[in-house]
Amino acid sequence: MKLLVVAASSWELAGITCPLTRVVGVGKLQAAVYTYRAIESEKPDLVVCVGTARALDPSLRIGDIVTATSVWQHDVDLTRFGLLSGELPNGRGGVVGEIACHPFPGLPAGRCASGDVFVTRPYQESHPQLSGSLFCDMESYGIAFAAKELDTGIMIVRSISDDSCGHRPKRYHAFIRKANEQLDHLLSHIAE
Repeated sequence: MKLLVVAASSWELAGITCPLTRVVGVGKLQAAVYTYRAIESEKPDLVVCVGTARALDPSLRIGDIVTATSVWQHDVDLTRFGLLSGELPNGRGGVVGEIACHPFPGLPAGRCASGDVFVTRPYQESHPQLSGSLFCDMESYGIAFAAKELDTGIMIVRSISDDSCGHRPKRYHAFIRKANEQLDHLLSHIAE
């Protein structure tokens, strides 16, 4: 199976030994554009989005590895126009909304809330639509959208860098090194 591993930054890919990796930038727009280009160029069987995420579920701890069953845009709300939270008209007479993902077996799995807003504890508390999501990030929706548009499988596997209370690792460099070792180990199983 040909894997394309993508992440927002080179820090999130440091130590990843998969032969095909791409930095796609921070935020949904950059992630979508650069993932789309990489898929067109490399024609992978599966895109795997890795990196860090914030826990929304209080049972998750810093360093836990999680996977998405689906991803949606938590910062899009056109409900007053009859759409569900996270849905947008797609420009072709339809709607684009939540995107299903291939979860990695055996990991905590659930919905990923993705948006261009950095989620803090006050933001989380004032946005009840985030309840029911396991974790959040800023790139997974753009990456999943690009994969879906090009009929390519998508898997999201992230390491929790911020717990639901907003606590972060005191030594980020040591944290990301250990997280990437765990992610690289998981990636070796996907490629088999």
